[in-house]
Amino acid sequence: GACAAARPGGELAVSLLPDNVEGDGLWIVGTAWPIAAQTPAEAFQLPTGIHKWQAKSGCVFDDAPEGGPFTLLVVNFGACDDSSLYEHLRDKLGETQVDGWGVVLPSDSADAHALHLANFETGEPPDFPGTVISVSKNLGDKLKAMSADKLDKAKLNVTRVTQEVTLDTPVHASTVQGHTSTFLYRHAGARAETDRSVTISITPTFGDPDLYVSTCVTAEQCLPLAYYDLVERSPGDDVMVVPMVPSKPLVAIVVEAADTTEYTMLLSTASSIVPLEPGDQPRRPAVPRRYEAGADEYRYFSVRFPAAAHDQPLHFAVTPLTGDPDLYLAASSQDTPVRPDKTDSTWSSAELEGQPQHRYEHLTVATSDRGRCSGSGCTYYLSVQADHAPSTFSVVAWAGDTAVQLVDGGRQAGELPAGGTRYYVTRVAGTHSDLTIVADMASGAARLYAQVGKKAGPQPEEHTWSSDTGSDLGIEIRHDDAEFCTNCEIHVAVACVAACSYTLVSGANQTVAVLEDGAPAREEVSPGAYEYFKLYLSEKAVDVEVVLTVFSGNPDIYATVDGANPRPTRGNFQWSSEDAASDVLLIDHRDELLTGCQLEQDTCVVYIGVYGQDDEAVSSFSLLASAYPVSSAFHVALPTAIEGDYAAYPADFGPALPRSPLTGALVQAEPKHACSELTNAAALSGKIVLVQRGPRDDTACPLPHAYFANKIKRVQDAGAVGVVMANNVEGSLVFMGAVSGDHATLVEVPSVFVSKATGDLLERHLHDDAGVFVQLASPSGRVPLLVDGEPQHGVSGHSQWRYYELFTPPGADDVIVSVTPDFGNPDLFVRVRDYPDTLRYTWSSESEGGDTIHIAADDPDLCRQCALVVGVLGQASDTSYTLTYSVSETLLTLQGGVPVSEQSVPAGEYRYYRMWVGSTESAITVSVTGDGDVDLFFSFTNRRPKDGVKGKDYQKKAAGRNTCWTVDCGQTIMGGDAIHVKGGDDIICKPESGSRPSPCP
Repeated sequence: GACAAARPGGELAVSLLPDNVEGDGLWIVGTAWPIAAQTPAEAFQLPTGIHKWQAKSGCVFDDAPEGGPFTLLVVNFGACDDSSLYEHLRDKLGETQVDGWGVVLPSDSADAHALHLANFETGEPPDFPGTVISVSKNLGDKLKAMSADKLDKAKLNVTRVTQEVTLDTPVHASTVQGHTSTFLYRHAGARAETDRSVTISITPTFGDPDLYVSTCVTAEQCLPLAYYDLVERSPGDDVMVVPMVPSKPLVAIVVEAADTTEYTMLLSTASSIVPLEPGDQPRRPAVPRRYEAGADEYRYFSVRFPAAAHDQPLHFAVTPLTGDPDLYLAASSQDTPVRPDKTDSTWSSAELEGQPQHRYEHLTVATSDRGRCSGSGCTYYLSVQADHAPSTFSVVAWAGDTAVQLVDGGRQAGELPAGGTRYYVTRVAGTHSDLTIVADMASGAARLYAQVGKKAGPQPEEHTWSSDTGSDLGIEIRHDDAEFCTNCEIHVAVACVAACSYTLVSGANQTVAVLEDGAPAREEVSPGAYEYFKLYLSEKAVDVEVVLTVFSGNPDIYATVDGANPRPTRGNFQWSSEDAASDVLLIDHRDELLTGCQLEQDTCVVYIGVYGQDDEAVSSFSLLASAYPVSSAFHVALPTAIEGDYAAYPADFGPALPRSPLTGALVQAEPKHACSELTNAAALSGKIVLVQRGPRDDTACPLPHAYFANKIKRVQDAGAVGVVMANNVEGSLVFMGAVSGDHATLVEVPSVFVSKATGDLLERHLHDDAGVFVQLASPSGRVPLLVDGEPQHGVSGHSQWRYYELFTPPGADDVIVSVTPDFGNPDLFVRVRDYPDTLRYTWSSESEGGDTIHIAADDPDLCRQCALVVGVLGQASDTSYTLTYSVSETLLTLQGGVPVSEQSVPAGEYRYYRMWVGSTESAITVSVTGDGDVDLFFSFTNRRPKDGVKGKDYQKKAAGRNTCWTVDCGQTIMGGDAIHVKGGDDIICKPESGSRPSPCP
């Protein structure tokens, strides 16, 4: 167990003796029990004799009564602020030089659970000459109303509250900041025989609950929880897998509130069918739950909808944070539980040929669907399968317009048709926290609306706050806003202007927002401030890449995997990137800090801080964090002595590696290099063949026989189903690419390249009794997402590919994909629904410098509501680039100082762009250079400026030889125009004032 204790502050039951006036309380600090335990004994009593003790203005107390210690009932302690109350109590009682005092703080609000002092304000161990508890207003009023005679003879009996919990039963609880709540679980019965671990899931409505857990034999050993075996302190929701052994069947669970929190806790096992809470519109929101599943494993859930849902559509959504989870659904009115899967389900989110493709898993069961069931026994059963790779995900179910609870910093995915609206609820616990609500669009466009406490949900016609259309930043509600409230519900509506797919995230100041692996998140950061994020790593051998695409300002990246430091800063970090423009942070899978985190935790978490380096301007950016599996392409299944993943590069020719692993016996070609006629051709049929690179000998292996593709073609002709090409020299892996005159276009089997060390190891075991069995499979990482209109910075090595995916909208828009290099020569390839390469692609552009692929709306190869995979190839050298995807009417975001090349506009038509301005004092120059007569229009007020009325249709324009608003425009730019706006110009929009001023477009 860890040699550290959970913080004190467990929940207490308080009773008055002899009158037995019961109430709730929170233990704060004291010396009536062993300080080392940091938790009170099972039961104890405060000193006999209760005296009222008045707090005067400025937190001044009268002298403590003589003859103590007594129990002091503090009256009017509102005269003290939170930071001074403890010190005044400690110092005043310290003057008595008597220990063992009791102090009672009654709440002055009926709504408050109990007023308290946060334990981290008292020091560890507490240096107080006694015990302090806080009690509810109800109990406090009863004590205050008692006569002095009764109080003089009374004493308070205090008992620690420990709640026993069971599997698959949600527990709703709350804990105030700096305190803890204690739970006990007993792993027994038939489930204990089969389930060797227990998953603890905590989903906060607001605040930040942390988990401390220990397993033991008896309750007396578990409690008080002086030491813990496992800890999970990640900001936001927490998920912990607790290994169980028969010798320790009890689990002690302490939930500590890093911030005052309200939460739902649920314990489950791998065999559990976890109950979901669908809410009850309009009273209660539906609650999402985060879970994890291993590769190809299922997690099971069930939901019973309220009776009012019988005539409403039913919704089921999975938000993938890592991996590729699929959703399967069935309904039953029988008592026997159902476990749907990919072979047997009524509804499924798995992609079907010819059906629209979506980034997120979302099922809707219409009221007319014949598969629905009804009645009090009707249960819907869900299963979520991690397809091919481990996955972290959240799952939620709701009916009709029931709102979905937004977890602080968590992501909730949504899909809506054009004109559709979906409702959410979020809360803020603190009085000094601004609230930000952001919709990160995967496709389409949406507006956000928000208001306080309206159960019907905000609407375009009735709301307090709203966002602009498109993928703008969203809504920021400042704590000093007249409409802002704390500990109340803020209702949010997402209204899709066009068919849209998105994730929604809400958070207060210092929230650590969850990143979806491979999906960019839009944010902004003020000068000298930080925004915080976290990325879950479900797989073990991964390279982590964090890419910061800057739209304005100069943000920098700081990262750590230290759970004790979930908010890294430029003074406390493990990795960083501090470039002047866009940043790329790479964490190698062999990094000792990363591998150590993955050994210690089932799911390692990378914490990221983005710092506003610019001294004057708000920085606007998108953050893309991706985990790339480095060795899933090649796996040795047998013999067990060498079982595992090995680093490998797939060939740039031939078919892509299969999603489902290709497994087969490994046989070595004879001769090993396969440069000449094979002497064991018959033995290669149906096998995966080991072939050696080289040799560099024109006699033994002359060209073109030495080409990779020609060697693979030779063993393919002998019946091989796959090829493992081993290096013949020490050194790094190389990419097997096509060359002029080879047989690359004829290769029809997948192949990978491995190191000499791996090849030698395989060869040594080929003659083992069991032989060698290997698997070839495509990397299981998520393909990074391109968002319509948003630039994406990226890097690619020499001859290396970087892949992205985009989802085409319905309708009849052109699709435009372009790449602009910072250096190097990136080439561009696009393929429908699959990875492109230099031989298999649907569209390509391989020009020197920048490339653009313009796919016309009537192109017969262009599919609608489907995935296009974009490949960027570092053709002749390493390359750094900016990649953009847009449709005809998109507002394309510009980056300061980064040109967007290969743009075009038909005669008489417009193409629209936007840029973010983070400071009113910075000068702005926008220029366009190209063929033909291109005019430029500029506005802070009209999202689509055009020629017409100045001040309405545009604020400034440059129309070449006809009109010139400033110097540096017109004839000074051949074939183009430019507009210059001086710093401080009145037309520049003013970023909103407050703690987080927003940049304006």
